[in-house]
Amino acid sequence: GYLKDSALFVIGEGTGALRVRGDLAAPSKGQTMALDRESLFQHLMVFGGTGDGKTTAVLKPVLRQVMQQPDFGVYVTDAKGVLWHDAEKIAREAKREGDIIRIGTGEGEYGVNICDRLTPNQIAATLRSVLQQAGGGSSESFWPDMAANIMRHMLTIGRAYARTSKGQAETSDIHPYSLWWAYQAVLDEAKLTAALRELEDATKPVLDEMRQAIGRRDMAAYDRLASEYLPLMGPDIRASREYLDGAWAGMAKETKSGRSEGRRVGEEC
Repeated sequence: GYLKDSALFVIGEGTGALRVRGDLAAPSKGQTMALDRESLFQHLMVFGGTGDGKTTAVLKPVLRQVMQQPDFGVYVTDAKGVLWHDAEKIAREAKREGDIIRIGTGEGEYGVNICDRLTPNQIAATLRSVLQQAGGGSSESFWPDMAANIMRHMLTIGRAYARTSKGQAETSDIHPYSLWWAYQAVLDEAKLTAALRELEDATKPVLDEMRQAIGRRDMAAYDRLASEYLPLMGPDIRASREYLDGAWAGMAKETKSGRSEGRRVGEEC
């Protein structure tokens, strides 16, 4: 009796084709086809060519029925950028205007930071894989390796900078732990310098306190300070700062931008 009071979500009528072919358990012609509550939450694949009416015949009718259930909601991922208009219209028709949350890049919309809960190493590895595939799987790995490496360092600094007071102030505009901030830091030396300076200013007094704690042999205070400020001065952050202050700072602009003379000629060809 678990589903005896469950709402049914009609998806169409049986054609009877399989029953005619000898499957006596198949739906009869004209028989109503519906999903119960549990079946609705399972995978459903709808086949049809472009313009055959998949959205009109199946998706929108199911959306209307789901929206009529006050305890049910819908998450719509719209690759074509048009379905969300229909989804919002259906929600309004069902008096669910207050439930609409639009995730996008427009004004007043909710954003998503795809870097959240990912480490700089994970992001860099994914970026390197994408760049290699975009390059047609070429055996030439210098540029993908370099791009992934510099983004790893920039993201490491950005993640630490986001924990400082100035970094937190920037989150309302561009979150420092994001691909866009890291990309801007690659192109804008002043942006990177400001972040590195803020990290130094934020950690210097803490290091002084830690030295004083060691002098007092107050290891409890030392451990507390170390754990509290490790996200700002951990070994990965020190390594990235050394790379950016050293190898990256002394690198030629053409190499930094990936626009070496040979590469430019190859792209123009």
